Amino acid sequence: MSKRILLIFMIVLTIAISVGCTKKEIESEIKEEKQELIITTSFSANSIPFFYMMENSLLGDDYNFNVEIHKTRDEATAKILKGNANIAMLSVQEAANMYNKELPVKLVNGTYGASFYLMTKDDSIKEFDDLVGETLWTSMKGGPVAFTLNQLLINNANVDSDKDIEYKFVNLSELTQMVLSDIKDINVFSLRDPFVTKIMMSRDDIKVIKDFDKEWEKTFGHRIPLSGVVMSNELLSQESFDSKYFNEKYNEAIKWVQDNPEEASVLGNKYLKGLSAKVLEKSISSMNLEIIDELNLENELNEYFDKWLSFNPQMIGNKLPDDNFYYKK
Repeated sequence: MSKRILLIFMIVLTIAISVGCTKKEIESEIKEEKQELIITTSFSANSIPFFYMMENSLLGDDYNFNVEIHKTRDEATAKILKGNANIAMLSVQEAANMYNKELPVKLVNGTYGASFYLMTKDDSIKEFDDLVGETLWTSMKGGPVAFTLNQLLINNANVDSDKDIEYKFVNLSELTQMVLSDIKDINVFSLRDPFVTKIMMSRDDIKVIKDFDKEWEKTFGHRIPLSGVVMSNELLSQESFDSKYFNEKYNEAIKWVQDNPEEASVLGNKYLKGLSAKVLEKSISSMNLEIIDELNLENELNEYFDKWLSFNPQMIGNKLPDDNFYYKK
């Protein structure tokens, strides 16, 4: 009798072990079938929606979504080329540059959210025309802040931006520190957030006189196209991947950030080391991140890139990107 009980026990144990192994194998296979999505994004407040997507598994159980941060376009390009990332969030001109250099990527969305400002401590400077004869301090010669100001001056003022204004170009961090320390007698300057917020929180004698995003909308009928998401052709060719679903969840994350700036700033502070939650919260409010309507995206960006061609063509790769730049499924 005891031998019979022992035999039954051994059979049950064998079945249990077999079922357990099969369950582990199935779980392992399911885990292996998850699609790997790695986005490289910039060190800025408009990256916070991606942190939210990652931490809350917003894309669902079918994806392993991870976020990495790059400091330069070259770093982002290297990650795409080496296959260390299959998605990148860049300025739209950087995205065009990447495509025009024949990297295998396409643009899947674009966003508004430019926080560029003209600032001064001089009460007599109120309009663009008041910049005549002034020394204007700004970042990166030929960069997006200088470009935006140039286009607004061309269309809104009796100012020759090349002859009537003297420019001083300093990197963002250095210029911010110079203003905070009140050295070099900087009277008027243009910067972007979060640097603007840092200054406004420390210097109550400095004021914003022009919000470039609002001025751009008055002038051209839409906000400044700021950034976009590109994806590798390899990822987009996979039947299991749905870029439309990605954009829906990205838009959901953007809305969460805009509706919950305090929580979003704490989340951003976790990944954007060196930017305080207080600064990020104010930056979130000012950038008003918003996805560009896909029906308007191509026309708005082509008009925007055309302006870059006359200002600094190297920024977009010296030509307009062709129709294949824009992903259409």
